[in-house]
Amino acid sequence: MDANRTASDEEADQRAEVLRRLQEELVPLLQRQPGYRGYLTIIDERDEHGRVVTLWDSAASADRCLVLNGPGGSWVQERLAPLLADPPRITRAAALDSDLGAATAGATASSIVLALPLSPEGRAGG
Repeated sequence: MDANRTASDEEADQRAEVLRRLQEELVPLLQRQPGYRGYLTIIDERDEHGRVVTLWDSAASADRCLVLNGPGGSWVQERLAPLLADPPRITRAAALDSDLGAATAGATASSIVLALPLSPEGRAGG
């Protein structure tokens, strides 16, 4: 067994852990919130920065969940921030226009900006 790991292996593990936590922990939490409609995770292949776009019935629904003391905002700070190079930013757009159909019609979009690549201090599974 080879115990040596390169920094790129660790970063890949951490990226995988971030995506796992988003899918297995954040999404179920969001699905339990009133007004939640859906999400989309986007990772820029050039710099590996990411964004999670969440869709809500209203700005009030987004704000209730994603403010720092709301369930989503608290989760981001406790479970996601320690793995990232910079603190994540949560923003809200007042309106959304798309051709994705009923899931986005009239929705409010919020996003969580992920500062990838991951910090060497962050450790998956923490």
